[in-house]
Amino acid sequence: MSGIKLKPVAQVEQEVSVPVPRGKGSFSNKKMLVTYRLRSATAMREFWETPADERPTDDELMRADIIAVKNVDRVVDVEGDLSTVETADLVDLLMDVPYIRGPLIQGWGDTQSNRDTHATKN
Repeated sequence: MSGIKLKPVAQVEQEVSVPVPRGKGSFSNKKMLVTYRLRSATAMREFWETPADERPTDDELMRADIIAVKNVDRVVDVEGDLSTVETADLVDLLMDVPYIRGPLIQGWGDTQSNRDTHATKN
Protein backbone atom coordinates (compact mmCIF):
# COMPACT_ATOMS: atom_id res chain seq x y z
CA MET A 1 0.00 0.00 0.00
CA SER A 2 1.01 3.61 -0.41
CA GLY A 3 1.04 4.47 3.29
CA ILE A 4 -2.38 6.12 3.14
CA LYS A 5 -4.67 5.41 6.08
CA LEU A 6 -8.37 6.06 6.20
CA LYS A 7 -10.13 6.99 9.39
CA PRO A 8 -13.70 5.78 8.95
CA VAL A 9 -16.61 6.97 11.03
CA ALA A 10 -16.54 4.84 14.18
CA GLN A 11 -20.08 5.37 15.42
CA VAL A 12 -23.42 6.66 14.23
CA GLU A 13 -26.22 8.24 16.25
CA GLN A 14 -29.56 7.21 14.81
CA GLU A 15 -33.18 7.92 15.62
CA VAL A 16 -34.95 4.65 16.38
CA SER A 17 -38.72 4.71 16.08
CA VAL A 18 -40.48 2.52 18.66
CA PRO A 19 -44.20 1.64 18.37
CA VAL A 20 -45.24 2.09 22.00
CA PRO A 21 -48.49 0.25 22.85
CA ARG A 22 -51.26 2.56 24.06
CA GLY A 23 -54.06 0.06 24.64
CA LYS A 24 -56.94 -1.32 22.58
CA GLY A 25 -54.53 -2.29 19.79
CA SER A 26 -53.26 1.24 19.19
CA PHE A 27 -49.65 2.36 19.10
CA SER A 28 -47.82 5.65 19.32
CA ASN A 29 -44.49 5.99 17.53
CA LYS A 30 -41.88 7.47 19.86
CA LYS A 31 -38.21 8.05 19.10
CA MET A 32 -35.03 7.20 20.98
CA LEU A 33 -31.54 8.27 19.95
CA VAL A 34 -29.20 5.29 19.81
CA THR A 35 -25.48 5.49 19.13
CA TYR A 36 -24.28 2.34 17.38
CA ARG A 37 -20.71 1.25 16.78
CA LEU A 38 -20.13 1.09 13.04
CA ARG A 39 -18.40 -2.12 11.94
CA SER A 40 -16.13 -2.24 8.91
CA ALA A 41 -17.32 -3.84 5.68
CA THR A 42 -14.75 -6.59 6.24
CA ALA A 43 -16.08 -7.28 9.74
CA MET A 44 -19.65 -7.43 8.43
CA ARG A 45 -18.68 -9.75 5.57
CA GLU A 46 -16.96 -12.06 8.08
CA PHE A 47 -20.05 -11.87 10.31
CA TRP A 48 -22.40 -12.96 7.51
CA GLU A 49 -20.01 -15.66 6.32
CA THR A 50 -19.92 -17.22 9.80
CA PRO A 51 -22.40 -20.09 10.18
CA ALA A 52 -25.56 -18.85 11.91
CA ASP A 53 -25.11 -21.13 14.92
CA GLU A 54 -21.63 -19.67 15.53
CA ARG A 55 -22.57 -15.97 15.28
CA PRO A 56 -23.13 -13.80 18.33
CA THR A 57 -26.76 -13.60 19.46
CA ASP A 58 -28.78 -10.42 18.95
CA ASP A 59 -28.36 -9.66 22.64
CA GLU A 60 -24.57 -10.03 22.41
CA LEU A 61 -24.43 -7.82 19.30
CA MET A 62 -26.54 -5.07 20.85
CA ARG A 63 -24.50 -5.17 24.07
CA ALA A 64 -21.28 -4.84 22.05
CA ASP A 65 -22.43 -2.29 19.47
CA ILE A 66 -24.77 0.09 21.31
CA ILE A 67 -22.64 2.86 22.77
CA ALA A 68 -25.38 5.12 24.14
CA VAL A 69 -29.16 5.42 24.35
CA LYS A 70 -31.01 8.71 24.87
CA ASN A 71 -34.71 9.49 25.42
CA VAL A 72 -35.49 6.09 26.94
CA ASP A 73 -38.23 7.71 29.02
CA ARG A 74 -40.14 8.44 25.79
CA VAL A 75 -40.67 4.73 25.09
CA VAL A 76 -40.93 3.15 28.54
CA ASP A 77 -41.73 4.27 32.09
CA VAL A 78 -38.52 4.58 34.07
CA GLU A 79 -38.18 4.23 37.82
CA GLY A 80 -34.85 5.48 39.10
CA ASP A 81 -31.95 7.47 37.70
CA LEU A 82 -30.84 6.29 34.26
CA SER A 83 -27.59 8.25 34.53
CA THR A 84 -26.36 5.69 37.09
CA VAL A 85 -26.91 2.70 34.78
CA GLU A 86 -24.09 1.35 32.60
CA THR A 87 -25.00 1.32 28.89
CA ALA A 88 -24.61 -2.48 28.60
CA ASP A 89 -27.00 -3.00 31.53
CA LEU A 90 -29.50 -0.56 30.01
CA VAL A 91 -29.29 -2.41 26.68
CA ASP A 92 -30.03 -5.68 28.51
CA LEU A 93 -33.13 -4.09 30.09
CA LEU A 94 -34.31 -2.60 26.78
CA MET A 95 -33.77 -5.87 24.88
CA ASP A 96 -36.13 -7.54 27.34
CA VAL A 97 -39.01 -5.23 26.35
CA PRO A 98 -40.69 -6.85 23.31
CA TYR A 99 -41.77 -3.64 21.54
CA ILE A 100 -38.28 -2.10 21.94
CA ARG A 101 -36.19 -5.18 21.05
CA GLY A 102 -37.12 -5.29 17.35
CA PRO A 103 -36.51 -1.59 16.65
CA LEU A 104 -33.09 -1.71 18.39
CA ILE A 105 -32.02 -4.68 16.24
CA GLN A 106 -33.45 -3.06 13.09
CA GLY A 107 -31.59 0.16 13.87
CA TRP A 108 -28.36 -1.82 14.20
CA GLY A 109 -28.98 -3.46 10.81
CA ASP A 110 -29.77 -0.11 9.19
CA THR A 111 -26.57 1.35 10.63
CA GLN A 112 -24.37 -1.52 9.50
CA SER A 113 -25.84 -1.47 5.98
CA ASN A 114 -25.41 2.33 5.80
CA ARG A 115 -29.04 3.04 5.08
CA ASP A 116 -29.82 6.73 4.75
CA THR A 117 -31.61 6.97 8.09
CA HIS A 118 -28.55 8.12 10.05
CA ALA A 119 -29.18 11.23 12.09
CA THR A 120 -25.61 12.33 12.76
CA LYS A 121 -22.19 10.82 12.35
CA ASN A 122 -19.62 11.16 15.13
